[in-house]
Amino acid sequence: MSRLFQQRNFHSSKQLEEQSMLLKLSSVILLIIQSDTESTRVIGECRTVVQGEDVDLYCRLIETTEDLEQITWQKSTLEETQNHNFMLINPNGVTKFIAPNGLSGRVQFIGNPSENLGSIRITAVRLLDEGTFTCIFSVFPSGTYTTEIPLTVLVPPVVSVTVDVPPVTGENEVVLATCVAAGAKPQAEVTWKTGAFGSLLRTVTNFTQHTNGTTTVLSHLLGLPTRAANQQQVQCVVNQSALATERSYNYNLDIHYPPQTVNITLSEASKTTVFLCVADGNPQPSYTWSRVVQPWPESSVKAEGDILQFLSLSSELNGLYVCETSNPYGQATGSLYVHTSSGTRVIGECRTVVQGEDVDLYCRLIETTEDLEQITWQKSTLEETQNHNFLLINPNGVTKFIAPNGLSGRVQFIGNPSENLGSIRITAVRLLDEGTFTCIFSVFPSGTYTTEIPLTVLGKNSSFTLCSIVSTFDGVE
Repeated sequence: MSRLFQQRNFHSSKQLEEQSMLLKLSSVILLIIQSDTESTRVIGECRTVVQGEDVDLYCRLIETTEDLEQITWQKSTLEETQNHNFMLINPNGVTKFIAPNGLSGRVQFIGNPSENLGSIRITAVRLLDEGTFTCIFSVFPSGTYTTEIPLTVLVPPVVSVTVDVPPVTGENEVVLATCVAAGAKPQAEVTWKTGAFGSLLRTVTNFTQHTNGTTTVLSHLLGLPTRAANQQQVQCVVNQSALATERSYNYNLDIHYPPQTVNITLSEASKTTVFLCVADGNPQPSYTWSRVVQPWPESSVKAEGDILQFLSLSSELNGLYVCETSNPYGQATGSLYVHTSSGTRVIGECRTVVQGEDVDLYCRLIETTEDLEQITWQKSTLEETQNHNFLLINPNGVTKFIAPNGLSGRVQFIGNPSENLGSIRITAVRLLDEGTFTCIFSVFPSGTYTTEIPLTVLGKNSSFTLCSIVSTFDGVE
C-alpha cells in the first residue's frame, strides 16, 4: 500500500514538472512572437507635388515573414472628406479599383506584393487630391498594419500685368499698372523693380483668399501719370514655392495724353516734294490735311494720313496748308506755308521745343547746281531782338561763331555743305531763345536764297502748340 502511494506520488510530480516546462516554453514563444510583431510596421513618406504633375506614394511593410493577404488604400481628400477605400491589391498583384473615387484613370499600382511594396502613382494631380492617403497591409496571422501619407498640392500662380483704366496725364496719383498673381497655393509674393524711376512710385498690395485654399494677390503700382513716365519699363517679380525660380514680367507703362507738339518736316527719301506731319501723342493721333481758303488741285497734291505730297510745283499751289492731329484726349495743329516763285529755293521748317530740350533747325537749298559760297545763320530772339549773324559755314564745313550771340557752347552745325544742307542743333533750349532764325545760302553766280524758321519754346507744363509757319519756299526771280 505504501509502495503504491509512492508510485502515484512520483507520477504526479513528473506531470507537474512537464506542465511547468510547457508553460515556460509557451512564454518564450509568446515573447518571440510579441517581439516580432512589435518591430513589424508599414513605412511611408509624406509628399508634396505641384498641381498637374505626377506623384508616387511610397509604402512598404517591413520586419515580417507573415503571409500577405491584401493591400488596401484609403483616402480622405478635399474632394471626398470621408475616409474610404479606393484600391485593393491582391498578393498576386491583381488590383481592384473602387468607384467612384475621384482618381479614375489617374492611379496605378507600381509596387510588388512579393516584396511587401504597396506603392502607387497618381498622375495629373489636382488640388482636390490633397489630403491623407492610408496604406494598409493585411497579413496572417497577426492582422493589419497601417501608415498615413499626407499629400500636399502646390498651385503656381497665373500672372498678368495690366491696367484696368489707361492712366491719362494729370496732377493726381493713379494706378499705373497692376500685377496679378492669381489662384496660387500657397500665396505668392509680389514685388516690383522700377529702376531709377522708382523713387516717384509706390505700391499697394492686397489679396483675396478663395474657398478652395488658393489666394490671389494684386499689387498696384501708383504714381503721377506724366509724359516722362510713358513707356518706362518696370518689372513685376513673383516668388512662390510651386515655381522653380523667381519669375519676372516686363511691362511698359502706357500713359495716355493729347497731341503735344506738331512739326512738319520735309522727307528726304522721296523724289517728289513730300511733307510729314509729326505729332507726339498717346494713343497715336490721327491726321487731317487741309488748305486754308480753297481746296488744293487733286491732280497736283495728295494727302494720306500724316503725309502731304506735292506731285508738281506751281504758283497755283501757293497757300497755307494745315495739319490737324487728334486723339481721344485732345488735338493740336501745325501749318505749312508754300510759296513758289522759282525753281531754286531754301526749304526749312518751323520748330517747337520744350524748354531744356534740344532742337534741330533744318534748312536746305534745292533745285540748283550752282557753287555754294557760304551758309549764314541769323537770329532775332527774345534775348536779342535785333536780327544779326551768329554762325558762318564755309563750303568745306568749317564753322565760325560770331560772339556774343547768346548761344555760346549750345549750337553746332549738323548739316553737309556738299549736299546744300545747312541744319544746326541748339542744345538745352531756353525761353529766351524763342524767335526767328534765318538760314541764308550764298551761291555763285545768282546770289542768296533765304528762309525764315520760327522757333517756339514751351514751358515744361505746356500741353500743345500751334506751329504757324513750317517752311517757306522763296527764291530769286
